Amino acid sequence: MSRPPPPRARGRAPAAARGGGGAAGGAALRDAGIRAERIPVACAFHSEVVAAAADALASELAAASVTEPAIPVWSNTTASPYPVEEASVRALLARQLAEPVRFAEQIEAMYASGVRTFVEAGPGRVLTGLVGRILGDRPHTAVPIDIVGEHGLARLLHALGELAVAGVPFDPEPLFAGRASALPAEPPRRAGWLVDGHLVRTADGVPVAGGLLPARRVTPVRAAPEAVDRREDAVLEYLRGARELVAAQRDVLLGYLGAEAGPRAVPEPLPEPQAVPAPVRVDSDSPAAGHPSLTPDQLLDAVLEIVHVRTGYPREMLDPTLDLEADLSVDSIKRVEIIGALADRIGLPRGADGPADSAVEELSRLKTIGGIVDWIVTRDAAAEAVPADGSVRASGPPAPEEVAEAPVPLPDRLLVEVAPIGPANTRDPADVLPGLRLAVVDDGLGVAAALAAALESHGAEVRTLHPDRLADAAGADGVVDLSALRPAPAPVLPENFAALRDILTEGTHRLLLVTGRGGDFGRTGSPDPVPGAGLYGFARTAAIEHPGTAVRAVDVDPKDRPERIAAHLIAELCAPEEPLVIGCTNGTRNTLRTVSAPLPVTEAMPSLPIGRDAVVLLTGGARGITARTALALARTTGCHIEVVGRTSRPEQAEDPAVGHAYDRVSLRAALFAKGLRTPAEIENEATRILAAREVRATLAALNSTAASVRYHVADVTDAEAVRAVVRDIRTRHGRLDGIVHGAGTIEDRRLADKDPASFARVFATKVDGARHLAHAAADHGEDPAPAFLALFGSVAGVFGNRGQADYAAANEALDTLATNPAWSRRFPGRVLSVDWGPWAAEAGGMVTPELERMYASRGIPVLDPAAGTAAFLAELAHRTEGQVVLMAGETSHG
Repeated sequence: MSRPPPPRARGRAPAAARGGGGAAGGAALRDAGIRAERIPVACAFHSEVVAAAADALASELAAASVTEPAIPVWSNTTASPYPVEEASVRALLARQLAEPVRFAEQIEAMYASGVRTFVEAGPGRVLTGLVGRILGDRPHTAVPIDIVGEHGLARLLHALGELAVAGVPFDPEPLFAGRASALPAEPPRRAGWLVDGHLVRTADGVPVAGGLLPARRVTPVRAAPEAVDRREDAVLEYLRGARELVAAQRDVLLGYLGAEAGPRAVPEPLPEPQAVPAPVRVDSDSPAAGHPSLTPDQLLDAVLEIVHVRTGYPREMLDPTLDLEADLSVDSIKRVEIIGALADRIGLPRGADGPADSAVEELSRLKTIGGIVDWIVTRDAAAEAVPADGSVRASGPPAPEEVAEAPVPLPDRLLVEVAPIGPANTRDPADVLPGLRLAVVDDGLGVAAALAAALESHGAEVRTLHPDRLADAAGADGVVDLSALRPAPAPVLPENFAALRDILTEGTHRLLLVTGRGGDFGRTGSPDPVPGAGLYGFARTAAIEHPGTAVRAVDVDPKDRPERIAAHLIAELCAPEEPLVIGCTNGTRNTLRTVSAPLPVTEAMPSLPIGRDAVVLLTGGARGITARTALALARTTGCHIEVVGRTSRPEQAEDPAVGHAYDRVSLRAALFAKGLRTPAEIENEATRILAAREVRATLAALNSTAASVRYHVADVTDAEAVRAVVRDIRTRHGRLDGIVHGAGTIEDRRLADKDPASFARVFATKVDGARHLAHAAADHGEDPAPAFLALFGSVAGVFGNRGQADYAAANEALDTLATNPAWSRRFPGRVLSVDWGPWAAEAGGMVTPELERMYASRGIPVLDPAAGTAAFLAELAHRTEGQVVLMAGETSHG
């Protein structure tokens, strides 16, 4: 069957695709009381409008060679087979250009003549769908060969299988031509034993029976935690505006600088958890509760002093009108620290959960020092913590007795599973849709047309927009974005971000983001996950930041009939209280839920998929969690380590003028003393110095444990740069055994304030980096295939987080790629996405010591670095899931 144009009045199929009425001509006709249907074609073919072209076509055909058909060829102009005479064939071919299509009559005539099998040879499945509607329940087989979104070879094989089952004879031998190859006479020999110091292992890396076993962690016995759900606190508090992906490793820097006290550079074994004392409450007779309120000048002086101490900027640089974030690089996490210290100083309202209550929450969102002072003065919230003479004492970390140290809990291991749920608790569309102004973004597969028609039948006013015009949907009562159903080589994010941001900020009440992963979120099916990657994480954050908008993400099966998909979407539009992420397939509704799934307890951990000769590539620079992971792999296996980062390899010597400044705060003061004056100059130079120190210290530590270490300066968003790094590694080592993608960028802003270019940077570092690494490493040629690709993500992608729409989308996109067979199986080894919860401050991650103390006061645990790296190694060893969530222990989940 070849595809006919859209059917016209005579002989039309049971339904015609209808546009959303967005064209000006259609609107004018409707205003005049004339019902209009918009047909998505370039010209009025098969009508008298193009009749003049029939003569030109006849002239061309007169010179063409035409022979008698070898098999019956049916015409959709006459609904009968073509004649056998050459002249008649030419005449009929010329006529059909301007005559109506009688497709329904043609199918009926073919069926009456005995045809029961229909094969659609062109792209798509429009004709097979029409055949099904024309013939209804009568016995027949309709098989499409080329379905958009499916691999062509896989679709061909499926089609041949369907035809074989239907009894159509065909010769399968050509499918196997040239595919047979003889096996070697004997298997290659491998070493029988591996001897590593006091340990003896077999060639598979398993300790021999009766021999010494590797050291293993003994699981402490812990008291059952109280049934308190701390997940929301952990996610929202920890990830709120997370300052930088890689912050200074204080323990490594102290060791490098020769300090005698402080945390050790090498992570300590996991100590037994200790009980967390109850938070300290401020009693009515405490010093912060019984003093008269501060004057505005005293309050301003207190805030300036705290900002000075916490940031390192001299007092003379701190104008009350400066934007803390834009001018001083004081992001949301640092503002929480500052407001927490202010709460300790002047006695802001405090509850059982410590200083992070509603007052501190609201204050931490203010952008200027003057705004903070005005807020406190207006609400008269300041309690006296200053002597009567008005002097202000210096701010510093709380005394040890004020806040207990956080415990070191064991990691909780969670899986994200597809869970079936019941039918939607939907309202009657007749009560919801009439009069609503809805925008439907076209998918190019017919779903938009079917949805627009169904919505209009319920009384809604519908505009159908091309994906390039998504921004025109802003201001509508509701938006259904089907653009991710279109097959595409890249995700619709970040390109669609600006339009989605405007839609949310301009008051849209309903936003439906639709993906086409099969209705089960791509966990078992073959649809390409790339177009919709990141939309679930974006939707989760958008729902948090815009609670007045019903934001939903719905996954459908693009192979389903458009009318059926439209019915699913209307049901979800009219059911606002359902889960945020929903999948619809074969009459079943699914959602995604986290479930506890500890790894099995064994005498000895299974062997890792790499050994001493292995080569592991890690992105994210020799800093933070990536550095901890590199050290753990090197200590455990002694493998070769290759590190990729954007930070230039640092020089060995450092300017003595800043050598004494061990953290960002003291560096700011030192750089100001050195002569730098603008906050931007100071912040950029401080960032460069800290990054160089961390890279230098990590490379030194790796040199003492790994077989070899090399640092590559490259940007993972540059595909050619990634390929060059992989080529260099394989040229030098002849192999690449594993990849850990830890690179990332954090530029937190709320949706209303988020710049599209910033969103793109955050998204590309994670998502484009993962795709470039997978593509470059998969083409391994004669070299050994890599064993794993580990993608480091965040719980922000699983739960969403205010201010992190870009980071949540990027990390959820990694989960999508790792769990979808259509993508992950292109990589020769295992693909694993690890969504990390908050790490302890000593890991050099995003939690500062101040925030860690705040978490301790609220009972929120953080992940011990040694426990985190041990959990990652265990995941590699067990080789099971494609996605895992690892958070600090004693955390409840739902």
